[in-house]
Amino acid sequence: MPRSVRIFLLVVLAGTFYFSIQARKWEKNRVLIYDVSLYYTYLPALVIYNDLKMEKAWDYDLFPHHVAHAPQQRLKRPLKVTYGVSVFYAPFFFIAHALAEPLGFEPTGYSEIYAIALIVSSIFWLIVGLWFLAKFLLRRASPMATIVTLTVLYVGTNLLYYVVYRSPMSHVYSFAIISMLLFIFDPKYTRKEWLFWGGLAAVLAMVVRPVNLLLILPIAIFWLWHRDRDLSLRKEVLPVLIGGIIPPIPQLLYWKSLTGKWLYNPYVNEGFFWNDPKIIEGFFSWRSGWLIYTPIMLFGIWALWRDALNGDLRSKLTTLILLLYWYVTFAWWCWWYGGSYSIRPLIDSYPLFALPLALMFDGWNLKNWSKLMYIPLALLISYNVLTTYQYDRIIIHWDGMTRDSYRMIFLRTQNPPEKRATLERPDYEAAKLGEPGAR
Repeated sequence: MPRSVRIFLLVVLAGTFYFSIQARKWEKNRVLIYDVSLYYTYLPALVIYNDLKMEKAWDYDLFPHHVAHAPQQRLKRPLKVTYGVSVFYAPFFFIAHALAEPLGFEPTGYSEIYAIALIVSSIFWLIVGLWFLAKFLLRRASPMATIVTLTVLYVGTNLLYYVVYRSPMSHVYSFAIISMLLFIFDPKYTRKEWLFWGGLAAVLAMVVRPVNLLLILPIAIFWLWHRDRDLSLRKEVLPVLIGGIIPPIPQLLYWKSLTGKWLYNPYVNEGFFWNDPKIIEGFFSWRSGWLIYTPIMLFGIWALWRDALNGDLRSKLTTLILLLYWYVTFAWWCWWYGGSYSIRPLIDSYPLFALPLALMFDGWNLKNWSKLMYIPLALLISYNVLTTYQYDRIIIHWDGMTRDSYRMIFLRTQNPPEKRATLERPDYEAAKLGEPGAR
């Protein structure tokens, strides 16, 4: 890896640590909450409380709020989320648990040291993802184009928010694993000893979020189409399949032990409206529209579309699969994904835009006039840094933004008092039922 890219990754690591420390979310009980508390509960339940079935009465006074265990005990059903994210938490959880008592923290699984461990885990996996993505890009693009691409996908998008301010959410881990798969299943560079781990990682990505299957498809299809014909299909695919068998086993056993069934749908009274996907709203709504709050991805869409029109098979596959991914994402009853900065599930797909972006940036560098395009790129990165700050300070409301409220807060660093009157909060219960106007 070129020295310039290594230095870039070190700067990203140092900068992310610095701003995460400045945010100090572990002191404000802003880490082990909401979805994160669900992903995380597998670890203390198994390791500390020996209560994976949630049969015991935990001491809830140890955990200030948002403990995933409480509602599960009442409802007598498995945790709502699959265990995949807890795999990425696990090494850092074990380190925190070993250090808790020696450093003066309560070894309950919910004291500050555990929250700090999860923050560190997200930064670690961010760097892992960027490293694999850089290695993949450098096979075809210049170091400068690689650095610009990584900057766009991290600093220029909502990934920044979900690492610095809401770090242990699932999306940075999906970003890392999809980046890893691009590197492993690159047809001209695939090594046999990687295939088992590639299969394991691919299915683990689906255990993190089942919809990640769609993001793996273009990688898998392109690899199978262009694989090394000197090796038999069996010798290449068999290690992938063997690796892929492992990740679902713990989840299936967990569901079977609690429900008596091998397969279980934990999303009671929640689902998709396949005949009413909110794609336009998902892209352009003032509430949390992707291209309103992450407009730099217009460059990603353009670069991917350009390569697809030029006949690139990888880009054609990726475009088709992304169209399906967007359809599934916005058919979900809560298409704005609750308190979401921009549309957070789309973070998982960002590695698929990396190569088209890098090739486009290399093309810009060949023509002097094209270099002017770096000006709007820099402005959009700056815009994302500002809106990330605004969202963290609730200048941008988490689910009630309208055109009027957006105009009031545009490029502002203070919360205007009159904004409150312009907010329009969604009716979540009506949206679950698909009532007209609720979604």
